[in-house]
Parts: sequence; C-alpha cells; structure tokens
Amino acid sequence: MAGTARHRLRPTRSPARRSAAVLALVLAIVAIAVAGTLFAVSERLGDDVVRVPDPFAALDPATRPAPTAAMTFLLVGTDSRSAEPTTGADATGQAFVPGAQRSDVVMVAQVSADRQHPDALLGPAPAGEEHR
Repeated sequence: MAGTARHRLRPTRSPARRSAAVLALVLAIVAIAVAGTLFAVSERLGDDVVRVPDPFAALDPATRPAPTAAMTFLLVGTDSRSAEPTTGADATGQAFVPGAQRSDVVMVAQVSADRQHPDALLGPAPAGEEHR
C-alpha cells in the first residue's frame, strides 16, 4: 500500500440530525431572549413600586397582634386622575403627580399558616368616589 494516503473520513450528519441541532439552537436562543425580556420587564416594574422602609415603626409593640405563621397582604389599587394617558405608547401625561392618584380598592388577604386556606376582605371604593 505504498503511496496510499490514509484519510479518516469525518462522519457526516444526516439531514434530520442537522435540522434537529439547528432547531435546538434556535429554541435555546429564543428561550434566552424571552427570559431576558421577562427579567427586564420585571425589573422595570419593580422599580415603579414605592417601598416604605418600616411603616409600623411608630406603633407600640404591645398593641400589635401576636406573631403567627400566616401571611397577610395589604393590596391597594390605584387610579390616576390625569386628563392625558400616563402609560403606553400614547402617554403624554406626567406619570406621577402628587395628589393625583387615589386608592380605588383596598383588599386585605391572608394565607393560613398551613398555606391551605386563603381569606380576603375587599373594601369598596372610598366614599364619594364616582363610578364611571
């Protein structure tokens, strides 16, 4: 076998395997893009939440209820009184004007310590609020 070069042939992939690899790569890129978009949106929305460091600091601890393992949430809906849109592509109004926002719904929700029983108390719109 003098003069014969030894060549290792690279195994060729079948078209179905190649298509599956390309599809997996495209799906991975789409998944990363969707995850990145969701993260960016959640960070943006999280930055719009006004956080109060310790709203109960001035309360006497003796007047507080005994601690439990239940989780209690205060949910407050807001309603803006701007004549111009404040969100979306057509937003021309200022997003926050002191005194222009009102609470239109207040809800207290509690999940029991065993996390099996939710309860909610819904408060109506504040008195004098006109319903549109």
